[in-house]
Amino acid sequence: FGTGGSSSVMQDVGTLTAHDDIVEWNVPGVRARARLGTAHPLISEAFEVHRFPDVKALRLKIFPLGSRRRTKPGHCSVYLTGPQGTHLQFMLRMGSVEHGPLECIFDRPEKDSGRHDFCALEDELEVDGSAAVRL
Repeated sequence: FGTGGSSSVMQDVGTLTAHDDIVEWNVPGVRARARLGTAHPLISEAFEVHRFPDVKALRLKIFPLGSRRRTKPGHCSVYLTGPQGTHLQFMLRMGSVEHGPLECIFDRPEKDSGRHDFCALEDELEVDGSAAVRL
């Protein structure tokens, strides 16, 4: 289900599904982590997208309680991480909320691009407490 280190960051969490040019990341237990007050992110396994054929090792990341830059209470943060040197334009969606087109030049390792105040978490979770994030 995922590997958590001593920092409580959980990598390779959830399931990725690709159809056409859309990648959907289904992340279980998001509501539970938020209710436990866990501030650390959940990070997808690395993936590729057909519309970005030269880009390897993209990852999606969600902070159920929001990142340090979140300003709206109850909002989560959602980001895309890409390899250094990559320049992308993309849309991010969770539930009914979509942001973009977003544009980022990943000019350093592990750089994220997305929204600090992506959406009100409880409003956009699935009935079972999971999240469905789309790129």
